[in-house]
Amino acid sequence: MHPLVTRRETIRAASLCLALCVSATTALAQDQGVRELERYREVAPSEEIPELTTRTVTVKPESELDLGFTRLHAYLNQRVLYDDNVYLSKHDTKSDTELVTNPGIMAQSFFGDHRLSVTYSPTRRTYQRETQLDDWDHVANADLRLDFVDSYVRASDSFERTHETRDIRFPGRVTRDLNDAQLEAGLLHGYLGVGVLAENRIRTYGREVPAYEDFNENDFKLFGRYAQSADHAWLLEVGTVFRDFRDTVLNDSMTTTVLGGLEISPRDDVHCLVKAGPVWVESDHDGSVDDDSDLFDVAAEAEVSADVMHDVSARVFYVQRPEYATFSNYQKVYRGGLGSTWKAYRDWLTVTGQVFAEKANPSNQDTLSLVGTGIGVDADVNHWCKVGVGWEWRRRLGTGDLDYEQNQLYVQAVIYF
Repeated sequence: MHPLVTRRETIRAASLCLALCVSATTALAQDQGVRELERYREVAPSEEIPELTTRTVTVKPESELDLGFTRLHAYLNQRVLYDDNVYLSKHDTKSDTELVTNPGIMAQSFFGDHRLSVTYSPTRRTYQRETQLDDWDHVANADLRLDFVDSYVRASDSFERTHETRDIRFPGRVTRDLNDAQLEAGLLHGYLGVGVLAENRIRTYGREVPAYEDFNENDFKLFGRYAQSADHAWLLEVGTVFRDFRDTVLNDSMTTTVLGGLEISPRDDVHCLVKAGPVWVESDHDGSVDDDSDLFDVAAEAEVSADVMHDVSARVFYVQRPEYATFSNYQKVYRGGLGSTWKAYRDWLTVTGQVFAEKANPSNQDTLSLVGTGIGVDADVNHWCKVGVGWEWRRRLGTGDLDYEQNQLYVQAVIYF
């Protein structure tokens, strides 16, 4: 799961206070409380620090096709992108112009308070000169949610096939398949909300990259939220992740995390979150978890989001956690990130920007860092079309040929059907 939260709902303590009532008003409050519990789960630790989001395309409610209990949303995003370092190399960089065609469709079916959503979005990338990089990416997702007065159940499965540009060690693009299946349930009782999440993630590169890039992980998590007042809530999360890697290059591992936290909303337009706790990583090598590859450390997250002015919102976050990976020489890897996003809008115009930084500090290697920034401007032409332009920059600070810099400029048009 990604730490950038796509949904920011204001905390409603009434939804927790009236959990056992049976009136229509109580049912509405309960629904808000369930969503607050689910929203907290969305800000749980993720494996990847987010990158730039200036090119995000979402469906528009006014463009839907209503077929009764099913609603269809469709769009076509056409983008022309200039990349000054296609292969992410330090020397002899190559630039190219890329034509990106990205249609998407989402179907939502409603059954009372329950819903089923299915989405599919392919992406075709066509290069002007480096034609060997031309390929299709695919993203598909199915999500079933059952909402009750004081509880919810959600089951989902998502699949992504992407072709990634890696550093100089992997010339060209490599194919990555990622499948993520989740089963989640939450329950409210008075001021207290509790939930459970079971997740299976499979990432496969095949033989194009080292064996430690491929893994199968099973995640089991319990999370709770206690909110007696409107301006703060106490959080608790306990999770265990089991990871199995292809071949024996990387030891299989079990990671146990216990996080406590506090969610504060001093005003309706300000939201703060802090979580921290111990992490145990046990590496299983030849059936033993008592060797020197075991790791004990601290994970922490902090986030502040606010409406700075009437038309401007901003978000700042920090994430720190030990890597799950322990190599055959038992090096210990730590990864953290610091970033911010902001958005300003005035009727038909939207400006989105982001800065981010990521740092990996292996105990027996030089530090690797990744920093970047970007800005995008979108303008609504009418209710079914918008146009945009943007710039993104990223820099990797590493040793030798692993160091590189990349700039991307793009213009795009999105048509909603």
